[in-house]
Amino acid sequence: MTRSAVLGIALGLALSWGGVGCVRSAATGVGAPVPRSSPEGEVVPVEVPQGPLAAPGAAVTTEPPEGESRVEVGHRYVDFSADRLGGGRLRLSELVGPKVVVLQFWGVRCSPCLAEMAFLSELQSLHPDRLQVVGVNTDRAPEGQLREIMVSRAIIPAFPVVADPDFTISRHYTQWLVPVSVLIDRRGIARAIHTGYNAVLGTALRAEVEGVLAEE
Repeated sequence: MTRSAVLGIALGLALSWGGVGCVRSAATGVGAPVPRSSPEGEVVPVEVPQGPLAAPGAAVTTEPPEGESRVEVGHRYVDFSADRLGGGRLRLSELVGPKVVVLQFWGVRCSPCLAEMAFLSELQSLHPDRLQVVGVNTDRAPEGQLREIMVSRAIIPAFPVVADPDFTISRHYTQWLVPVSVLIDRRGIARAIHTGYNAVLGTALRAEVEGVLAEE
């Protein structure tokens, strides 16, 4: 399937979900959540599953489990537990509360993802005691293979990364375009969700993060 065809499928899925996630932010008093219409910055389509696909130990679907929904601004986060690249186990609920959390959904072939990763690494370094960024990789690669790719491409974020090859995490947060960033406050409420990345969006996200940090 060509890249343009994959992008078309991803956009179609996003639009079927009430429109593509554009300005979804409740982190500041400026700009309440508005209807989704287009990505805010440059995006790359995720490899969209076409029905159940074989993955190590699990079938892959694009939808959350029955009775659950995708996270929206103003709603609580969906918890997950996953192995960190490099060792150890990461559980989101153990991070939310002690710190403000930013989830970044990204892919290794996604140039705006890598630009956003550098930006988020800077934010992480500025606020190590109050902020925790977590990268969630959407490349459908096993952990060992993903680690090798990251080393070969010198992808070294200043925050932990987990692999999500079966979309168990991503289907609660993404619309099959990356990057996606999700800002979660200490109460566990999603305060901003952004699709895409560019310098303007980076400035806005920095202000949102610093605004939420200032509340605590």
